[in-house]
Amino acid sequence: MLIAIGDTDDNTPNLGAEHVAAQIPGARVVRHGDGHAAYLLHSAAGMGDTCLRRHVHDYLTAGTLPAPGARCPGDLLARIPRG
Repeated sequence: MLIAIGDTDDNTPNLGAEHVAAQIPGARVVRHGDGHAAYLLHSAAGMGDTCLRRHVHDYLTAGTLPAPGARCPGDLLARIPRG
């Protein structure tokens, strides 16, 4: 099982992902720098092949889990203009 959790997700406790994964044999966590529903929002924003989407697609299509400790940047946050 693949569990993706965002650093800025204010709907789901970040540490909860690690706790759940520890209880499921073979589960892995991929952390990313975006928030809740980032996988869907990457698609809606037309972002294409992001680190998070690659990990999820690899798992859904081939059952391939990322390496332990996998981490992706905040691709959505990076698109927010800084002023």
